[in-house]
Amino acid sequence: MLRRTWYRHLARINLFIVEARQRVAMQKALLSNLEREERGNRSALAQLRRSEVMLQLLEDDREIILEKVRRSPLPAFRHMRGCSILKF
Repeated sequence: MLRRTWYRHLARINLFIVEARQRVAMQKALLSNLEREERGNRSALAQLRRSEVMLQLLEDDREIILEKVRRSPLPAFRHMRGCSILKF
């Protein structure tokens, strides 16, 4: 795959990671409220754990994508009128 394609994947996975982190934070706040009110929290705790696992999987995917970016060849330089510009 081209490097720019990997960068698109990287941007998308970063967005998913931000959303997953927000979800984890909201679920932690909900869990805290339930504990404070001494209400049942088994379901909320299970959902938090699932979200934390999903976040870890997304972060693992990001590492794989970053490795692909590092291994991808740099774009070729194209010379025009004495100037070099990146060809994408």
